[in-house]
Amino acid sequence: MDDLVFLFIPHTLQHIRELYAAKERAIANEDYDAAKSLRDAIEQLKEVGGRIAKLELRKKAAVQAEDYDTAKQIKAEIDRMRHSLGNAPPPQLQVLSLSIDSPSVI
Repeated sequence: MDDLVFLFIPHTLQHIRELYAAKERAIANEDYDAAKSLRDAIEQLKEVGGRIAKLELRKKAAVQAEDYDTAKQIKAEIDRMRHSLGNAPPPQLQVLSLSIDSPSVI
């Protein structure tokens, strides 16, 4: 996936960086279950983040074309996707906020 796609959603890049760092800590601690979960969470966030970014591009094009009905529909779809993620990452992504030293929480 093109990294430029994430320019519209910088908070997604930050989440991905945090997840990569947490995955590296899990690997260093030989917590391979956590590393696997983090790997999957990274891929999920990239996928959803990429879809949102592409929708943002479509929304921008619709506004430029003054197609406000389409822009409104796209905005609603983006809002639903963001709401599904919430302000915080989905539960499977919240492992980054947990200590790798407490694998029982993961």
